[in-house]
Amino acid sequence: MKTYLFKALILTLISSCIITFLLIGIMLSTRPVDHNRMRCDMSGILYGVGIALDILLTISAFPIFLNLNKKVRENYYYSLTSFFLVPLIIIIGFGLVEGTGIIISIPFIIVLTFFFIKFRKSKFVEIKKEL
Repeated sequence: MKTYLFKALILTLISSCIITFLLIGIMLSTRPVDHNRMRCDMSGILYGVGIALDILLTISAFPIFLNLNKKVRENYYYSLTSFFLVPLIIIIGFGLVEGTGIIISIPFIIVLTFFFIKFRKSKFVEIKKEL
């Protein structure tokens, strides 16, 4: 199960970085051309911020390994909290400072949600059946 969770984190990082690159490219290509951009174009820095935010969110998602504990793994809300609590706190923090941080972090949350649902449906989670 450790390798599954680690692979989920790595795949979340890789796929969210790719989606972030595409999202930033679309955002930058749709903005209007103005004369100020001709003098100094710092738009490429947004790519670095996006990658740094994806790495930070991946590191903050390490409580995912709390699911190795049976009590956390079997409780839906504990498992949900271990996946999303710290990354959402960081996203809200970046959102208060810079609104673009929320837009950049949307792919990370979508991919992490996919792996959370996949984890909950996997063979690792034992569902208690009541008689």
